[in-house]
Amino acid sequence: MKKINAIKMGLLSLALCSSMSLAANAPEKRVYNDVDIYAFFPYLSDDFTQSLEKSLNTVAKNSNLNINIQSADNNTENQVAQIKDVIKNNAKKRITLLVDPVQVGGGEEIALMAQKANLPIVFFHRKPADPVLKGDNKVLFLGHNNEQAGKLQASLLQSYLKFHSDFDKNGNGKVDYVLFKGDTSNYETDQRTLAFEEKLKRDNVVINKQYEKHCFWSRTNAKASMEEAINTVGLENIEAVISNNDEMALGALEALQEHGFNLEGNTDSSKYIPIFGIDGTREAIMAIQDGEMEGTVFLDERKMAKILVRIAIAKWNDIAITSKLVGVPMEDNELKIPYKVISRQQFLRK
Repeated sequence: MKKINAIKMGLLSLALCSSMSLAANAPEKRVYNDVDIYAFFPYLSDDFTQSLEKSLNTVAKNSNLNINIQSADNNTENQVAQIKDVIKNNAKKRITLLVDPVQVGGGEEIALMAQKANLPIVFFHRKPADPVLKGDNKVLFLGHNNEQAGKLQASLLQSYLKFHSDFDKNGNGKVDYVLFKGDTSNYETDQRTLAFEEKLKRDNVVINKQYEKHCFWSRTNAKASMEEAINTVGLENIEAVISNNDEMALGALEALQEHGFNLEGNTDSSKYIPIFGIDGTREAIMAIQDGEMEGTVFLDERKMAKILVRIAIAKWNDIAITSKLVGVPMEDNELKIPYKVISRQQFLRK
């Protein structure tokens, strides 16, 4: 048995190495010609999901694997129907399902369908319900540490305060901020927000939340809410903007720029309010580089795509998924990709 497992591990190592290359010497040869990947997204309308889609296509192509990516237009019934159709039409094929569920805390029906069809399934990005992960060892979740994201966002704000002793524009001795949150009753929203606030309080940073709004990850909603915050508390009483993701941060930026704040090339500190996001989207990073935003917490979607394909290959070879195999921390059936920070100070130092 040990010898067989050793052979399996050797084959998997070769497959993983092959899957990460372009296979330039044999462009027509597929590593696994009877297995396909199906990836299901809730939508493909924002920068992060589009970047992840592109990365998945690239990794699959470089690995000589077929991948089919579908969007549910942010509708759970659509996603369930798409997956049901794929299972029905591929009854005699070996396939792996990759699912970013429409709803955080959902996925029960999808997991049950995969279980009945005896198909491996990997949830990613949005965490499904806990019973889904604990009820079947074929189900995995590849996500990110939302608590870490909130703490790192707090660290970014602390770093800003360290370099800007004049942050307290209204002189009340507090950091007055507005907060834009994702969905209501949402694991990511709650963890990111709570970790951000708790770290600052533990570090004795006096914060004062002037305004908060659930903007459901939407740039449009955040822009309208930022305008409402400006009208409600006044620009003079807003010293930082905290957003659960970059899309909402960019919406807040658009609203501020319409008031002459945070313009590219601006050197007047009285016309700048630091904005902090999460995700590390390309547009947000460009805004930070241009001096329009202050920082973001970066999630590497290219790494996520590579790990998803590695997991799929391992499952096809009947190899147990471990932290060592995929290179990120794993607990029970959850794997989490660490975040990194990107700040305006990093670009100023170059």
